[in-house]
Amino acid sequence: MRNKIASILAMLAALALLQGQISDAGRTPRQGGKADSANSGVETVDAGPGVRCFSHLDNYLRVRADLKGRETVFHFSGMAYGVTPGDKRRELFAVEGFTIGRVMWDGEDGPYLLEKELLLWQDHRTGEILNKWRNPYTNKDVQALHLGLDPVNQRLVFPEEERSLLPMILPSQRLGKQVVWHRELFPNYPSPLPRRDYPHNSQSDTFQAGEFTQYIVEQSDLDDVRLDSVPAIFTFTEVLPWLPFMEMGDAPGNVILVCRGSKLAGGFQDLPEEVKDFTRQQFPAFTTAPESYTEPNDTPWGSFKRQLDLIRAAQQEILDLMEEEYE
Repeated sequence: MRNKIASILAMLAALALLQGQISDAGRTPRQGGKADSANSGVETVDAGPGVRCFSHLDNYLRVRADLKGRETVFHFSGMAYGVTPGDKRRELFAVEGFTIGRVMWDGEDGPYLLEKELLLWQDHRTGEILNKWRNPYTNKDVQALHLGLDPVNQRLVFPEEERSLLPMILPSQRLGKQVVWHRELFPNYPSPLPRRDYPHNSQSDTFQAGEFTQYIVEQSDLDDVRLDSVPAIFTFTEVLPWLPFMEMGDAPGNVILVCRGSKLAGGFQDLPEEVKDFTRQQFPAFTTAPESYTEPNDTPWGSFKRQLDLIRAAQQEILDLMEEEYE
């Protein structure tokens, strides 16, 4: 009896450590792929003796990360809104998080942008990181499952014939003295949470969303050839199905995340103390950027599925134990 209780408690404790962290199962490491700050691999354009000139891809990496492979962090905060047909929008909870990443140069086969991303849900009135959350649509208290994505990698290797197309593949726009690098994605694929198996957590058998990101930099910083990493403002908006932990089933409506932030000069150490402490305790793997390229990338509903499955397993253990007690 005591051994079974200890097993259940250990499983529940593991949930706190595994929230948002991906298992290595199913990941394929690229052999020999390690972050290397010594081999920058910067593709420079010949502009004369002693003149350093960056390509379009180099500038993208200067905005998103650091050409020398040093770790970079973008911190952001904002709000999650609920939108349903015929109803006013509702403030659900505040959002705070960060991405932590680096550039990996692997000889001539590179570069790779290696990242992890963590989103934490907070009480929008107090700023407290949520454990339980009262769903205003159902008036039920549910466990708030934070979202950790590991990895979120990009393989930025392009054959010679595609190099001229990079301004369309990695688009940017000049706006006065600023440059905006932007990306609009519309993921649409079978949901890792099919409704047959997750009727309370899944709105549809298809995961369909919209993701809109912007990185805003000063043209003068891009022109400064001394900078391997340029200061950047970051904004993103995501239109999502109901988050699985909300237990909305197939009710119509969406969650809209609206956030903004910036690249931190001091990296992880410059994050707010509460975010750092929570990350160290609950998501320790997210205190550092990836060291090597792995695939496949993590997905939001995949992350939620791991957490939900762990909770289900713990609940089943408890039910089994109770049945034995009554036999």
